Amino acid sequence: MYYDPQKPIAAVLEPGVFKTTYFYYIFGWLLMGPGILMTGIPLFRWLLRKGKSIDESPSSANFAE
Repeated sequence: MYYDPQKPIAAVLEPGVFKTTYFYYIFGWLLMGPGILMTGIPLFRWLLRKGKSIDESPSSANFAE
């Protein structure tokens, strides 16, 4: 066990960064990326449709044709 005598609360069992640390970090981003896209793309499309419907005023719509 490694610790700082000035700050004994800052202790670690093994110092350093291991390959598994990078694996979990990259694996998390690989799972989060598609989740962001699956949420973001429909949300962005919905916002675009909502913006277009606000821009169109009811007077510009021609229901007679």
